[in-house]
Amino acid sequence: MNPAALFLIGGAGMAVVLSIVVWLFSRPRTRVEDPNELRRTLRSLRSSSPSSATPVHGDGGLRVLGREDWDAQPGRLEDQRDG
Repeated sequence: MNPAALFLIGGAGMAVVLSIVVWLFSRPRTRVEDPNELRRTLRSLRSSSPSSATPVHGDGGLRVLGREDWDAQPGRLEDQRDG
């Protein structure tokens, strides 16, 4: 048989076996009784996040990263780079 085909079949077989091993070790040990538990957990994590919930957008709909200067004039972004 062609060595390239053997290599391909062996790689595919290893991928299947290793993905099953990863799935066995990463699956939850107990069954979740409430199907909405994950949704509530994610919602509570999002609400307790220290960052703002809504991103700040500048001119043209571009997202502004970094600190904002609240004393600046509306529509004018000041350079916040160090140095």
